[in-house]
Amino acid sequence: MPQKRNHRNPQRNRELRFPVLALPPELQLHVLSYLDLRTLQDAMRCSPRLTDLYNLYPEHLLQGATRHMGRQIQNLMLTTYSMVRSIRTNDIGRGPSEGDMSKYLVDTLDTEELRWVVPKGDDALEMLGTLCELESEIDSLVFAYALDDYNRACRDDNPGAIIPPLVLSLCEKHRMSRAFWRLKLYGVLFYNYADYFYLNTTFSVIRAYMTFLNRLCRFEIDEMVTCYQFMVRHRRYFVSAFPHKKCVFAGEEMYRNRDPFECPECQGRYYPDYSDQCRRGGQVFWHQVDRRYLGDTLWAQGQLCRSAPVKVWDDFPETNEPNDGWKNYEVYRMENGMDPQTFIHDFRNLGFCFWDQDRLEKWDFFGRWDRFYDHHAEE
Repeated sequence: MPQKRNHRNPQRNRELRFPVLALPPELQLHVLSYLDLRTLQDAMRCSPRLTDLYNLYPEHLLQGATRHMGRQIQNLMLTTYSMVRSIRTNDIGRGPSEGDMSKYLVDTLDTEELRWVVPKGDDALEMLGTLCELESEIDSLVFAYALDDYNRACRDDNPGAIIPPLVLSLCEKHRMSRAFWRLKLYGVLFYNYADYFYLNTTFSVIRAYMTFLNRLCRFEIDEMVTCYQFMVRHRRYFVSAFPHKKCVFAGEEMYRNRDPFECPECQGRYYPDYSDQCRRGGQVFWHQVDRRYLGDTLWAQGQLCRSAPVKVWDDFPETNEPNDGWKNYEVYRMENGMDPQTFIHDFRNLGFCFWDQDRLEKWDFFGRWDRFYDHHAEE
């Protein structure tokens, strides 16, 4: 008796592999609304039906995909996206108008209202792709930074021991992500956007820099500077929203400033005699932060910065104030003074302003200085 041939149904096989496709559309939508950005993007690649569903309800699904970040990170991400999109579409109207930086930052970064995620006229699938690119870039920097400091701190605490895998707490990841998102937005605003639309020559950019940085309090400045110095130390560069079509000096060995916001191709290379034609006058971020907030030190000065964050958020309440590592550093600095080398080696390079208390206690971060000064007092 001849055997029956097994005629495979591609649609049926796909539904078996992805059970969500067997659900009614309203339940599919409900399931998709709980996915993060990159999982949502993967779902779009798996099924044209899910892509069609996404295109029908992009606002609902992107609200769900960004909800888990908390409002503070969501605002930073969507504002960065808006600036990147402004450059890619040659639409200056999406950015801040001249002399209106303060209002722009308040409206985009401080709002707690449910903001519209998908701007009118934007391609929803393209937006999802851009958001995934931005999130992947920041997550990669967060992981690289956290692992670098974590390994150093573990070796410092117990040389030769097997280092356990790193698992960041929600608050640790939030602090690190916030610092890198702020750096990313700063670069998109004052490097990419300003260069693309030639705004460095049309309005007071220095005043705009200061408007951005003046919103940050001491520990927030220290968080940003700590991440910035990590990128400088490891020659990491942000992905430019305005890459140079042709970097004149990209293939030549010349002076370079290692500014993470510079074009990754030319890395700020310049001839000393022609510097004005090739760069914007040095490390803009570091120049402003060093001159305005750090003074003669490597840490933010109390009399030069805000004493508290410009806004208190409900997402991760602990991150509205400095962590215990930063508070410990502050007590140490006030009681004993501090030199730059001690700050770099024993605080900044150990990620002092990001780790949770229980992790710092395992490293004996708090007791080491008491023993150190008790020993020197006996001498």
